[in-house]
Amino acid sequence: MEQGDLFNMGSTGGKVGANHPETSQQAAISVKSGSQKAQAIKHLGKVHPEGETAYELSVVIFNSAGRAISPNQTATRLGELHDDGIVEFALDGAGQPSQRVTTPGNTGYVHVLSLYGHKVLVDINIQDGNLQSKETTEALLRKGDGDRVSFKRD
Repeated sequence: MEQGDLFNMGSTGGKVGANHPETSQQAAISVKSGSQKAQAIKHLGKVHPEGETAYELSVVIFNSAGRAISPNQTATRLGELHDDGIVEFALDGAGQPSQRVTTPGNTGYVHVLSLYGHKVLVDINIQDGNLQSKETTEALLRKGDGDRVSFKRD
């Protein structure tokens, strides 16, 4: 992966090893570490498998000024993540999209990471350096045992 120049910094999502699968390469390009999408993915990873509504997520996703974004903006980011196959609706016992009360008299769909979304989460954590020791991580990835890679807890 080429290093960006001063004017194209952030044009890709960050560093990804050449030995990572193509889906990881694409995720790194489409989801930039620190972006609103990355913030949503990381938070959905923390609340897995319960998921969250756009309303619930809006208080933990921040804009460049450090302010929480609106539920409408959050819903837009979630829609983009759905389109990318990173997020999906949580399903109820009948196989229908699950809803949760957001404000009095209102409900919202519950969103969770898809299997692909979990892979994107790993790539974001690699970009952020939020993995266990570098040596252990590299050994597990070399061994093809990426499922055993663990994350540092906040």
